[in-house]
Amino acid sequence: MIADEMGTPINLPTVAATAREISALGNWDGNVPAFEKSAPEKASIPTGKLKLTSWRLLLDLGTLQDGEANLAGTARKASAHISKERAAKLGVNAGDLISISSDFGSLKLPVEISEMSDNAIWVPRNSIDSQVIANLGFVTGEVTVVKA
Repeated sequence: MIADEMGTPINLPTVAATAREISALGNWDGNVPAFEKSAPEKASIPTGKLKLTSWRLLLDLGTLQDGEANLAGTARKASAHISKERAAKLGVNAGDLISISSDFGSLKLPVEISEMSDNAIWVPRNSIDSQVIANLGFVTGEVTVVKA
């Protein structure tokens, strides 16, 4: 058994012995504790700010693509995803440029309308024209978004 090999025996020499031990435990017959149901509190975001969300795309500026121009050429173009309602509030349409800024810097990306929270914006983390850590100074947080 793995535990024996790691020097921490658990006194179950075979898989069959382990199965017998587990079945001897039987099913839970105690009370199930009741939990209060409550709606999660909505995070308050200051007026004029959006919650930045971001992750890396499969094909981005990663070092494993260095020297692989054909592969890197298939990467998606960077765009900022916002909700339809947020786009209306900003007065932008799909493809229009918006400026996303923090206290550390900014970046400009074309808009893509997505089904998502009105208080959020998503951008790729490490793509051409969208290096979030380098440009904004963080991965997630509050940013100001305006029409460019």
